[in-house]
Amino acid sequence: VTVKKTKEGAKISFICKDKDYNGFEVFRSSGSDKRYYNISNFQKGKSFTDQHLLGKRTYFYKLKAYDKMGNISESDVIEMKIK
Repeated sequence: VTVKKTKEGAKISFICKDKDYNGFEVFRSSGSDKRYYNISNFQKGKSFTDQHLLGKRTYFYKLKAYDKMGNISESDVIEMKIK
């Protein structure tokens, strides 16, 4: 999983070679309370852009990937600092 600051926001991308891959959801925390909130709903591709960044702060993202049977794999947390 990678996150990159773009002019549109934070682009979260990942590589998935599993032929049973069906989609994913993105969860974000601002870090202060370590609570994660779903910001994407179910996505079919392999990237998502978070367009709702607020000023100078640190964001934490994690993904939940789903296979065609509905099994879930959760990514490690990835951090992005906005300066």
